[in-house]
Amino acid sequence: MGRYMTALILAMSLQVASVHAADWPQFRGPNRDGKSPETGLVKQWPAAGPGLIGTISGVGGGFSSPAVAGECIYITGKVGDDLKIFCFDGSGKKIWERTHASAFGEANAPHSPYPGARATPTIDGDMIYLLGGLGRLTAYRTSDGEPVWSVDVVGELGGRVPPWGYAESVLIDGEKLICTPGGEKTGTFAALDKKSGRVLWRSSEVTERAEYSSPILIE
Repeated sequence: MGRYMTALILAMSLQVASVHAADWPQFRGPNRDGKSPETGLVKQWPAAGPGLIGTISGVGGGFSSPAVAGECIYITGKVGDDLKIFCFDGSGKKIWERTHASAFGEANAPHSPYPGARATPTIDGDMIYLLGGLGRLTAYRTSDGEPVWSVDVVGELGGRVPPWGYAESVLIDGEKLICTPGGEKTGTFAALDKKSGRVLWRSSEVTERAEYSSPILIE
């Protein structure tokens, strides 16, 4: 997404099956490999192009991408000095919005030329997880945006904010949430209980700073 992300155009309807085949619930898709499991796609657009369903505006600026789960679209953006998370239905109607934390921007990173939202939110079941550019990690209910738990990965986990802010979409592995605080003493990686935010383990032997990528699972 561009620096000033002010509108999201909905050009196709969300085709939701019982297993939500159309879901794109996290960064780079269901398996974080940029591959869609969809089948039966049209081989070319109609002559007049796809029909416009709606336009979303007012979501602020940043570099995150939308996540889609069920019949909802989730996206983040910098509005004023705040990092916001929004939920819209498939027609573009806003269901809820929440202020996540202060956004990475001029007020707290005056030497960075790239203010705005960073991470794509991660959806898992009825929960959505977001790590902000300054280190606030919060779990929200997808139904109404109500926060369930929140952790400051800098103040509580000893992390270090990278020069251009945390840009990581956290990973869910079973009951664990994997994130990268980048703690100099406490460890690069940490696993939290996804239901409570309680720390399960840290990579105390590996203490590199967090960078700008998101973890994946490999067996």
